[in-house]
Amino acid sequence: MATRFALRLCLCLAALLAIACGSDGAVARPPRLACSPTDHHVRANGGAAAGKTLVPVGAIALTVCSYRGLNPSPKRIGTLLHTRRVASAKRNAGIARELDALPPFPSGEHALACPNDDGSTMVLLFGYRHQSVDPVLVELTGCQTVTNGPVVRWAIPDPKLIGHLQALAR
Repeated sequence: MATRFALRLCLCLAALLAIACGSDGAVARPPRLACSPTDHHVRANGGAAAGKTLVPVGAIALTVCSYRGLNPSPKRIGTLLHTRRVASAKRNAGIARELDALPPFPSGEHALACPNDDGSTMVLLFGYRHQSVDPVLVELTGCQTVTNGPVVRWAIPDPKLIGHLQALAR
């Protein structure tokens, strides 16, 4: 009886291990995504997929990095305020869809004024298993651009998005 139980337990553990493993046999763990102490060194994603879409499909991890603006202390602008790791794959995918649904930033001959820009930003670090990290920079005030470098979107038409991202960071 004990032998049967031990055999079933081993089979269950083997099945769980097989589910957790990827095609190369390594255990699928989300990459560690660390926020920079300042938002001054955010690098654009050089991957081909990131040139076509803001957040390429397949992100398995997300870290939200929130950075200070001019208020209340101009000396601390661009310094890290909050960090939060979002563990839910479903939530990560939802955030990626929201960002990709934003309209392109207006371009052309017309000047665009962006008042009330205090410099506060957020960097969303989307992690992938076999791709480089996709950092998405979100301007929380002013023009409210959202970019990964090559792709630039506009958050103003979706006023709830900025509030949703700020709530997520806390």
